Amino acid sequence: MISIVIPVYNTKKEYLDECVHSAINQNYKDVEIIIIDDGSREDVARWCDLYAEEDLRVRVIHKKNEGVSIARNIGIEEAKGDWIFFLDSDDFIEMDAFSQIDSYEKFDVVAFKYRTKEYEKSFTSDDYYDMTIEINKKEQAIQLLKGMLINNDVTSSIGFSFAKLYSLKFIKKYNIKFKAGISFREDTIFNISIFENVSRMLFVNKVVYNYRINSDSATQKRDEKCKENSEKLITACEEVLAGKYMDEYYAFVIWQLNYVFIKDVFCKEISSNKKAHLKNILKYEEYRKAIKNVKLQLLSKRKKILVILLRIKCYFLLNLLYAV
Repeated sequence: MISIVIPVYNTKKEYLDECVHSAINQNYKDVEIIIIDDGSREDVARWCDLYAEEDLRVRVIHKKNEGVSIARNIGIEEAKGDWIFFLDSDDFIEMDAFSQIDSYEKFDVVAFKYRTKEYEKSFTSDDYYDMTIEINKKEQAIQLLKGMLINNDVTSSIGFSFAKLYSLKFIKKYNIKFKAGISFREDTIFNISIFENVSRMLFVNKVVYNYRINSDSATQKRDEKCKENSEKLITACEEVLAGKYMDEYYAFVIWQLNYVFIKDVFCKEISSNKKAHLKNILKYEEYRKAIKNVKLQLLSKRKKILVILLRIKCYFLLNLLYAV
């Protein structure tokens, strides 16, 4: 059986309908659908209850708002299936998503391709998804972990928790959970523990997941909480890595710093005091250590330039870098 876990927080009705019905209408019928209502409005909570009335395989758990990580952890605790599949409430899956489930029994994790809402092409560029392949050596899994931290083009989406079947027995054996209090890239922290312990993983050249891009999250729209959220993420990453893979960890920190610069310091909504704001962000110790210690060959061209400019304190040229 597959446990499909859907955290819900004030999702649009049309998106929620498409999401839940894509789970209910699977060709493979041995599923349970666990909707975690994470403190939604009364009308959204009622919609969730109506899905349970519509299909006995749907269970709804209402709770106060504590974030997607805790919601998914409740899903893990409540799941009764052999597999667990995380589905975001504004996304949806193909009707034949699990049609080959009988051939996955020997794996800890099965990863699929996904596409954007536009459907025309696969959203991921990951080479691992260009064919169906098995990962069955510890060294291969660790390379995936390192690629996830670097966030390179080859392994750019491997850190996502969606579009993957996880063996529930495997997750519970190693007590793998989402880190509470992390609201950005929380699945990266989750998958670090996955890849450190996985024995056999399968990449399937099949699109099963439809990822909806939120138009409100445009690149130039300011995120005032991104500094705080990124620092929480970096702290969680440092804790779970416990001193391992430091080269890749520093590259991960630079990736976060680049994100903060894009979403805060150099976004169009900030027109003055950029230098003061930048210096305030660079007070964070992990940023300073990463700028000093990161290996440039692990970084993309833009991030290399970023680090070089920060090392020589040539801050005024950063405006040009982020104007591109």
